Amino acid sequence: MKLDIKFNVKINEDLVDDFHKSFLRIAYEAEADAKRLAAVDTGRLRNSIHLVRKSDWWYRLQDGVHYGVHQEFGTINMNAHPFFRPASAMANTKIIKLFS
Repeated sequence: MKLDIKFNVKINEDLVDDFHKSFLRIAYEAEADAKRLAAVDTGRLRNSIHLVRKSDWWYRLQDGVHYGVHQEFGTINMNAHPFFRPASAMANTKIIKLFS
């Protein structure tokens, strides 16, 4: 499962470094939140969650197990245990506050 964290707003050149540091901090916090929220049986799902840098303003949060999507959305036999969507919602809130 993959979740992209992108930023597509023009920023005043004087503020780019500060905003980029804040954006990167938020991306790593999203990774930590997803790990904290992931259901744990063996720990494989939680340990496989990681950030991939696609560009300066685009990071991808993903897991490395085939069953992550089933944990996130559930199945006919199992209730959902979301971890990416809540982590994304928290990151979105932080990004909005960054510009408030």
